[in-house]
Amino acid sequence: MSTRADMTAPLCQISAASGPHYVLITVAGVLDTSGSDRLIASLEVALSDSRLPLLLDFTGVNKTCSRIFRHLLMLRRRFGDVKLLCICRPLSHMRRLINLTGLDRFVDIYDNRDAATAAVGGGRGVADR
Repeated sequence: MSTRADMTAPLCQISAASGPHYVLITVAGVLDTSGSDRLIASLEVALSDSRLPLLLDFTGVNKTCSRIFRHLLMLRRRFGDVKLLCICRPLSHMRRLINLTGLDRFVDIYDNRDAATAAVGGGRGVADR
């Protein structure tokens, strides 16, 4: 039986950490409509505050809604063609939608966080601790 606290807890957890070579945003749980809105707000703040690459780690995500892709396309229009976003371990349907929407032209996709941090020259940064 669910308690009231269980029912009011967000389905999606989002955390952010900065390192010398990148900003890491980790997402876990169900990336539903409200989670998607919170994630995009976090990405907008990170893109506005830093020109470091953003690593978006979806390793802990087990379900998504399509709204995230519309938001990512809007971010692309707002911040231009600069490749600032790396996605770590997206679900298979996310990977297909990234390719179909053309997001793959400005988003790099990696199978795991280690590959993404190595690609942005992170060495041992926040994601490796």
